[in-house]
Amino acid sequence: MNSRSPLALILTGQPELRDRLKLRALRAIDQRINVRFHLNGLSDAVTREQHTIDATTIARVIAKRQ
Repeated sequence: MNSRSPLALILTGQPELRDRLKLRALRAIDQRINVRFHLNGLSDAVTREQHTIDATTIARVIAKRQ
């Protein structure tokens, strides 16, 4: 690889990916990561609300098709 063809990767994964990048063997990769972003999980209440919305939407779609 030369300086005119840089390599760009998007790494996505479970929280374990962050832990693995801390390993000594992966230090060089970890040092080259420019942007990091972590999404936290949804709370139980928000998850229940989202499932309710999804179930309601699916029921409406099915009703329209019949």
